[in-house]
Amino acid sequence: MFYHLVTQMMLVTVVFGTFQNKEQSNRLMKLQQTRFQKREIEVTSKDFPRKNARLPRHIAPDSYHLKLQPFGEEGYFQGQVLINVFCLESTDKIVLHAHEDLQIDREKLSVRRLLKKNQKTMNSTPNITRRTPEITISRVRRNFTTQQYRIILGKKLKVGAMYQVALSFSSNLSNESSCAFCLKSYEDHGAENSSWFIVTRMKLGNARNVFPCFDEPKFKASFELSIARPEHYKSLSNMPVKISQNMTDPDGWMWDHFNKTPPMSTISLLVLIFNPLSFQEILQVSSQGRFSVAGYAQPHLLSNLEGEMVQVVHIIQFLEQYLNSSFPLPQLNLIALPQISTAAAENYWGVILFNEAELRVNDLPWQLLYAVSSQWVGHLVTPHQWSSIYPSYALAEYLSLISSRDAVKYSEYDSAMGWKPDDCYTLYNDFSKVNGSLQSRKLQGLKYTWIMSMLSHALTAETFQEALRKFIDKRAYKTFKEEHLWNTLNTQAWIDHSLEKPMSVQNVISSWVKRDRYPVVTVTRNYDNNSALVKQEVFIRRWPYKIPGQESMLWWIPITYLSQENLDIHNISFITWMKEREINIENMPAPSSYVIVNPEDIGMFIVNYDSNNWNMLAEYLTASGAGDGQLLIPSATRAKLLHNAWYLALGGRLDFATALNMTLFLRTETEVPVWKSLSQIYFTVSWKLVGTSAETKFDVS
Repeated sequence: MFYHLVTQMMLVTVVFGTFQNKEQSNRLMKLQQTRFQKREIEVTSKDFPRKNARLPRHIAPDSYHLKLQPFGEEGYFQGQVLINVFCLESTDKIVLHAHEDLQIDREKLSVRRLLKKNQKTMNSTPNITRRTPEITISRVRRNFTTQQYRIILGKKLKVGAMYQVALSFSSNLSNESSCAFCLKSYEDHGAENSSWFIVTRMKLGNARNVFPCFDEPKFKASFELSIARPEHYKSLSNMPVKISQNMTDPDGWMWDHFNKTPPMSTISLLVLIFNPLSFQEILQVSSQGRFSVAGYAQPHLLSNLEGEMVQVVHIIQFLEQYLNSSFPLPQLNLIALPQISTAAAENYWGVILFNEAELRVNDLPWQLLYAVSSQWVGHLVTPHQWSSIYPSYALAEYLSLISSRDAVKYSEYDSAMGWKPDDCYTLYNDFSKVNGSLQSRKLQGLKYTWIMSMLSHALTAETFQEALRKFIDKRAYKTFKEEHLWNTLNTQAWIDHSLEKPMSVQNVISSWVKRDRYPVVTVTRNYDNNSALVKQEVFIRRWPYKIPGQESMLWWIPITYLSQENLDIHNISFITWMKEREINIENMPAPSSYVIVNPEDIGMFIVNYDSNNWNMLAEYLTASGAGDGQLLIPSATRAKLLHNAWYLALGGRLDFATALNMTLFLRTETEVPVWKSLSQIYFTVSWKLVGTSAETKFDVS
C-alpha cells in the first residue's frame, strides 16, 4: 500500500510539469474551487440574529418569573412571564424580543413600578412589599423582521427604578429540526407503545420563540421557573425542583416549581418534560458531595451512559482545580434523547442533551468535554454579544483539549498541545486558497482555538492558567467582550515577564484574527556560524501568486524549535516573537543536527528549510523508524513535517524530490496521526488532478 501511494504521488511531478497550457490550468482551478466550496458552510442570517435586531440599552432585565404549560397531546403551549426590569436611561418604551409565531395577549399585558427608591445593584431584587398602579400603555408595535415587541408607555420611566412587565402568550409546539420548543414522538424500546417528550432548544436567538424576553447574551437575569406537566410525566430544568404541587385545573396535572437560577442568559435556559417510565435515571455524586451528575436514557442504554458519567465527574473535578472555580450549579444532567436532530451534544447550564445514537459513537467523549467546559465558559462567563462568541468557543475548546490530555487521557488528542490534527488540516487547506476562505463559523472557531493554544505555550502554561483563573473569577455571572480576555492575559503576562512591555497580547491577537491567511516561515541556516535567517511571508497554495496587500501582511509568530539533541515535546524552548519580515537567530544547534521549527503545530504556520536541513530530517526519520536506536521524533511532529513538505511542494516552494524523500519513513510508520496527514495530502493532490488524464491513475478507491 505504501509503495502504491508513493508511486502515485510521483506522478504529480510529471503531471504538474505538463500544466503549461494556461487554459487547462484555469479550468482545473475552477473545478477544484467548485468542489471545495460544496463542503464549506457559510454564515447566514439564520445562524446569528441580525445586527439591527439588537435591543436598545434603556431597559435591562433583573429576573424572570416564568410559567410554561405545554400540551403534548394537543401540540401547543401557553405561559405567563413577569419580567422585573431596571430603567437605565430615561425612556417611554420597553422593547424586547418576541417571535412572530408567539401570540401575546394584549388584554393581559401590564407594566407597573415595583420600587420607589433607586436600585443600583443589578440581579439583587429586594423583597417586593407593595405594587404601584399600572402604567398606561399607549400602544404596542411588533416588528416581524427584527422580531421585536415594542411597548409604548404613556409616560417616561424613571432612571434607576425597577418595573415589572407582565405578559401572557401561547404558540404551537414543533417537530422541525430547528425548533425552539420541540415535541418529539418516539417508540419505547422493547414496547409497542409510542411516547413523547417536549424540550426547549434556546440556541442563537431561539428563546424568543418560547416566551417574550431580552434574547441577547448580554442581558443576564435570574429565572424562577414553573412547569406544568401531566402527573405521570417528569420535568427537568437548569436547577433542581424546589416543590411540586397538584393542579386543580386541569385535573391530573402538576406544577413543578424550580429553584431560582443564578444570573444567566436566555441561551442557557432549558425545559424538558418526559415519561419517566421510558427514561431511567442513574446518579453520580462527586467525592466531596458538592455536586451531582444525573444521567437519563432509555433502559437499554444506561450502561453506555454510566461510563460517560464517570468521565464527566473526572472532567468537572479537573476543571474545578485548573480554574480554581467550583462547579457553579448543584447538578449536571446528561440526557440521551431519541429523535432529536443535533450535530453535537447541546449544552445548557446544568444540562447536556445529545441524541441517544451518539452513545454508540466514539466522538461523544469529545462532545462531552466541550459541553462540560462550556458550563464555565459560555454559561458562568458568557460572551457579551454574538460577535464575542468565537473567543468563548475557543476557550471552551482549549479547556476541552487540556482536559482530554490531563483528566481523561483521551488518546486521540494525546500530544503536547492536545491539538486535533484534522482541525489543523482544515485550516491549512481553507486559508491557503487563492480566493480566500469562506467565512464559516467552524473555521473562525478553529482559528481562535489555535490562537489560544499558541498563547498558552508562548506565554507559558502557568501564566495562561493564572490569567484564566482571574478572568473567570472577575467575569463570573457576567458577560465579557474580547478585550476583557486579552487584557487579563496581557496583565498576567507582564506580571510574570512572559511578555515584555511594550509588546501586548492585543498586538499578537490582531495580527492573526484580522485575516484568514497564514504565513510560511522559511529557515535558512548558516552552518558556518550556527545562525539562521528566518523569513515570513503569506502562503498561497499556488505559487507564484499575488494577492492584494500581501506585502503588508505580517504576523506575530512565536519561534520555537526542537533539535536532534532535544526531542522532548514537553520541553520545547520558546526563542522569540517574530514580528518583522525577517530576523536572524544566533546559537543554533551544531551543523550536524537538524532543527524542527514550530513542532506540534504550536502556531498556525508551515515551515520551509534549506535543502541540507530537509535532507537531515529525511535521513533521521528513515533511520529512526527502522529501529537504529535513535529517539523517534514525536508522531504529531512527524505528521507535521510530512504535511509541510507536500504543501510546500504543491505550492511551488519545495522540489518534489525532497517531498518524496520525506515519505520514505512511512514504510515503518504505525501511528495514526501520521497516516492522517498522508491521507490529507493524498486528498489535496487528487483534487488537483481532477479533469486531467492522470485523475484515474491516482484513484485507489
